[in-house]
This record gives sequence, structure tokens and C-alpha cells, in this order.
Amino acid sequence: WAAGPPGTKSYAVTLWHEAPDQVKSYWVVYGIPSTVRSLPKGSRSIGTIGLNDKRRAEYDPMCSKGPGVKTYHITVYALSAPPPLAAAEATRDALLDAISGSTLAAGTIRFTYERGGR
Repeated sequence: WAAGPPGTKSYAVTLWHEAPDQVKSYWVVYGIPSTVRSLPKGSRSIGTIGLNDKRRAEYDPMCSKGPGVKTYHITVYALSAPPPLAAAEATRDALLDAISGSTLAAGTIRFTYERGGR
């Protein structure tokens, strides 16, 4: 991602998709230093990893179930302050609440996947 607006102190990133009955969260990372512009594959040392839908502090690979196209979202938030959030409580919803007053900008990439039939 490109540099955030002036005043950016850190970033947060979420990977999620809207299922028919809920929002599923696969990855939550926050406390990413303002000098970082990408997260390398497998990185666990940049920022703080929050909780996925399984309440595990890790990336949860997407596993598209059922027929049809699924739309996934990666959102990067530029923050004016690090969120006051303990990793043990850092679900996507908790993060969004914690950064509601400190989000300077956000950008989302949407991508789709359709499970192939066999």
C-alpha cells in the first residue's frame, strides 16, 4: 500500500468476507509501524496479530464452501494512534470499535473466488 495521510502513526489490516448470516474474519493485524508498506507472506513479527473467527491469533486460510462466487475483502486502515486493544480481545469487530476515532483513511481491495466442481 502507499503511505497514509499526514499524521499516520500505524496501520491495521483485516481480511474478511460477508457470508449470508455473518461477516467472517480470516486475519486481523494491527500496530503495524507507519514505515511498513506491505506484509510478507508468513510474517508474524510485524504488528500484532489479532483473532480470526476461530478466536485464534493467526491467519485462517479462506475455504470457500458451497456453490457460487464469494467476494473477499482486504482493508488497510491508516491510524492516527495505535489502537488501545489487547491481542487476546482483538477480533475484527473489537478492532473496528477501537479505531473508530483514529482512522485517518482506509482502502479496500475486493476479490472473488468460486470453488471448482469435481
